Amino acid sequence: MNFVLIFSIIAIILIVAFLLHSFVFSIYEVTFGETKKEYKIGAEVTIVTNPINGMGSRVPLRDAPFAFEIQSGKDFIKVIKDESKLGNLVLKFTGAGEIKILIIPDHALKPTLFEFSVVP
Repeated sequence: MNFVLIFSIIAIILIVAFLLHSFVFSIYEVTFGETKKEYKIGAEVTIVTNPINGMGSRVPLRDAPFAFEIQSGKDFIKVIKDESKLGNLVLKFTGAGEIKILIIPDHALKPTLFEFSVVP
């Protein structure tokens, strides 16, 4: 009798641990915080990644690191804080023009292109 009880408890614990790992702590998608399309010279923008789990909420205890590539407008932008390994990037606009930044998350299938228009 004790063997069946212990086996049942261990099996339930393993099933719950598997379900928690699969649906709560695994990253299914990466979304980004809201950003405007048009800024003035001297403005700062923060690009933040949000890892999403299987239940549709933010993944606890995990970050969504990414790589970024400035495709156009390198002369009009300055990187203030590069915390891309933690999922944050702070940029400052130093000139007027069109800026395109490609964000490539580690946990996503496709990269995301951010386009900003900087006006004087």
